Amino acid sequence: MSNLFLMPLVLSHVFHLDAAAIGLAIFPGAILSSVLIPFIGRLIDLHGNFRYLLGAQLVFFASILLMALFLPQSPLVILFAYILFAPSLSTVTSTLSNEVSQILPKEMIGAGMGFLQLIQFMGGSFAVALCGLLLG
Repeated sequence: MSNLFLMPLVLSHVFHLDAAAIGLAIFPGAILSSVLIPFIGRLIDLHGNFRYLLGAQLVFFASILLMALFLPQSPLVILFAYILFAPSLSTVTSTLSNEVSQILPKEMIGAGMGFLQLIQFMGGSFAVALCGLLLG
């Protein structure tokens, strides 16, 4: 989640892009994610959660590594890295939700899904807050 917080800041403060250009840099990854996730969801249902969770984590890592190594060279690095990052984030979220719904008994699924969302929101907000503190 901190990546979603930091990308626009980097594009604005390091590369001096305006809001429209920042939106255009993030737009392709968001669109690709929205197009791919229904297909990925079907594949997860067919083949199970683990391989897609592992694959998404590897793509996630590759996108973060791409940004860490090549970010100072061009704002296009963020565009290409986010094209990898957005679908992998959606895949991780989907596989975790699917796994929770399969592991828990039916009467506990609602509480389990709520708890999973709580953990994800708390982790995301903690990461964003920590990044904000480190920047300030």
